[in-house]
Amino acid sequence: MYKQGLAPCILPSGGYNPYAGTTEWDYLQKIGIANGVPEEAILKEDKAQNTFENARFSLEVLRKMGIQPRKVIMVCKAGRARRALLSYQAEFPKETEFFVSPVIDRYGITKENWFLSEVGIRSHYD
Repeated sequence: MYKQGLAPCILPSGGYNPYAGTTEWDYLQKIGIANGVPEEAILKEDKAQNTFENARFSLEVLRKMGIQPRKVIMVCKAGRARRALLSYQAEFPKETEFFVSPVIDRYGITKENWFLSEVGIRSHYD
């Protein structure tokens, strides 16, 4: 979406993840760079440990940079999209408009099937 000109920057959000052995931010930043997003277009939030903190800390990063978010494209796992949207709506200014772009994870979890597997149920409530 960045390369299509839909967003002037991206803000991966997430602190240390023991499964990745690094922060979620670092992991996602490397994916962005590998896919042609310039390093200077990638903002940094590497402290959040849950969805609500992703929202809160991301807004802090934007405010510190003087960015007033009017439109936000959220990219997240499909099984967590509703929780992410509600968390960001609770933290961001009320006039912020959100667009959600859910992605299917490596387990094939979508918004239509998350409740059909133990993996989907666990990821939905983690």
